[in-house]
Amino acid sequence: MWAIINHLPIGAGVTSVTLLRGDLHVAFAGSVEALVGINTKLLSCTEDSEDSPVRRWPRYHVDVRVAADVRSGGNTITQRGWGTDISEGGLAVYLACELVLGEEIDMELALPYSTIPIRVTGAVRNRDGFKYGIEFTLITSDQQAMIVRACSALALLQ
Repeated sequence: MWAIINHLPIGAGVTSVTLLRGDLHVAFAGSVEALVGINTKLLSCTEDSEDSPVRRWPRYHVDVRVAADVRSGGNTITQRGWGTDISEGGLAVYLACELVLGEEIDMELALPYSTIPIRVTGAVRNRDGFKYGIEFTLITSDQQAMIVRACSALALLQ
């Protein structure tokens, strides 16, 4: 992707380049004519800067309870929440507390089609109100294998 960015002409007004579902999307300010003559193989080019962010793993809808240990002022408080989307790399979770981007939390959750709850550490990567995007940051290989199995089973059903 960086090679393509480096070949864009100065003044093209490119604001972002993302890879989404195998297609390269270029968002820019200005007209489409500004990109005419660029010698690259763009699979998709849009003027809309609202492109979805790049996903490393597919997401799967889940309904799982989550117990999150949140550090606050030297104390650890357990917040109950609900996980709604899972991938091999993280979880979207609703928690009724204020978390900041980059903050790490410990979570315990029962994966779909598993009887054993797992405990993982994750970092807040994004938020929308009280819905947080948590990236798994401290996870064992056994836990990762359990998450991959759950995602594989969910892929067959969704």
